[in-house]
Amino acid sequence: MIKVNSDENVVVIIGGNEYCLKDKEDYKNFIIRLTDPVVKFELSYLEVDSSIQDSRLIAICKKYEEFFKSYLKEKESIVKKARETVEHEMTKNDTSNQNETVEVL
Repeated sequence: MIKVNSDENVVVIIGGNEYCLKDKEDYKNFIIRLTDPVVKFELSYLEVDSSIQDSRLIAICKKYEEFFKSYLKEKESIVKKARETVEHEMTKNDTSNQNETVEVL
């Protein structure tokens, strides 16, 4: 969930872990988690907290939500294409290995 802390900084909460996007270390750890091709990143993690009242803060959080969700869609496409390429190459290599004949003396 995307929230705002008492200092009006944007915070993303995932499974009990808070990532303050203004804190360099938190931001780095959040981006590593977001971009990890192995980790399944649920879109629900990026919903904006409905209890935020300030329209300026809501707008900021919505922009983060849009940006990160857009990235995740692109990431999904990139990972899928990479997997297909690897599978194709593995299949191609298996086929060429099967076509080789070994001469036994």
